[in-house]
Amino acid sequence: MYYFSFRVFEGRATETDWLEESHRLAELVKKDVSIDKSYYYTAWYDPPYQLFHRINEIWMVKKTEKQPTPNAGNEQIVSETKDHKFEN
Repeated sequence: MYYFSFRVFEGRATETDWLEESHRLAELVKKDVSIDKSYYYTAWYDPPYQLFHRINEIWMVKKTEKQPTPNAGNEQIVSETKDHKFEN
């Protein structure tokens, strides 16, 4: 099972928005050493033609002692996701 810390924000996000929100989330969880702040996922749930009240999320994975096996059946489907690695 995967555990995430996440941050929700609205709007039509650009690459700059995703990066800024990932830094905000990293700042919010900076004291939690179990969260991998060097890597983040993005998720959005609304169709491209929706102009207002678009919901976006930034996810950071919480490190666990035992990593799950891929496709273990614990995954949840979201509309769109991307993963990103960034350097501070």
